[in-house]
Amino acid sequence: SGSARATGANKAPLPAGEQLARADGALFAVVDGVTLPDTGTAAATVRLICVQPGAAGNTEPGAKLRLVNPVPGINGELEVLAPGLSGGADLESIDELRARVMEARYNSGQVGRAQDWELWAREVPGVTRAWAAPRLLGPGSIGVYFVRDGDTDLIPDAAEVAAVQAHLEQTGTPFSEIYALAPIRRPIDFRIRLTPDTPAIRQAVTDALAAVLASEGAPVRSGTTTPVTIPRSHITEQISGAPGEYDHQLLAPAADIVCGVGELAVMGNITWQ
Repeated sequence: SGSARATGANKAPLPAGEQLARADGALFAVVDGVTLPDTGTAAATVRLICVQPGAAGNTEPGAKLRLVNPVPGINGELEVLAPGLSGGADLESIDELRARVMEARYNSGQVGRAQDWELWAREVPGVTRAWAAPRLLGPGSIGVYFVRDGDTDLIPDAAEVAAVQAHLEQTGTPFSEIYALAPIRRPIDFRIRLTPDTPAIRQAVTDALAAVLASEGAPVRSGTTTPVTIPRSHITEQISGAPGEYDHQLLAPAADIVCGVGELAVMGNITWQ
């Protein structure tokens, strides 16, 4: 769900329930009817919700949506406003559900430990990873960073942060200042010389690098306010394990990857030498 900008004639009404289509056919509906103001440039903000469930409805700001049926006085094209239409999430897999259940059993008796806050954050649909940082913003505070790996952009937007914030305030212990937080993207660029150098081996190495960043990258070390370092040796080990790789030189990064508090290491560009 989210907002879009409607334009047209002064005082023209746009009723609730009117449907709009994205270029790929995804359908959205007007949640609350609006009437354009009586001004020189008649425009109004319209609240929309995707008709179909799932992550496919998430839409970037600036995207154009067209009215399925003409509405007198309303221009046929609406523009999605920032931060976009968001919050859609696909059903988690059986393996993901099993992992959450096992973790809940292992960490039974939830009383507000770091693991409990991370578990509560992952109860929100679409949240796949979370890191709790006690006292991040002062004594008595708890910061919870999280990401949504199933979305086009794993970094949550403002609406998705607000959804986790509301859930933590309702579910978590009431004795802390609670802050749901989006990590800061830290793209990591690589420069690699491969032997042999083929498209298939390049893809295998790319997948291996993405895996090590996903498994070891974090905005904070869980349960602390300590920044995370990814050893360079772990990166070279992953490259060596890529199917088909015989030898390689990791020319960059030349040292361990050191991220600041709140920064999340993600894939940047790979230059093949």
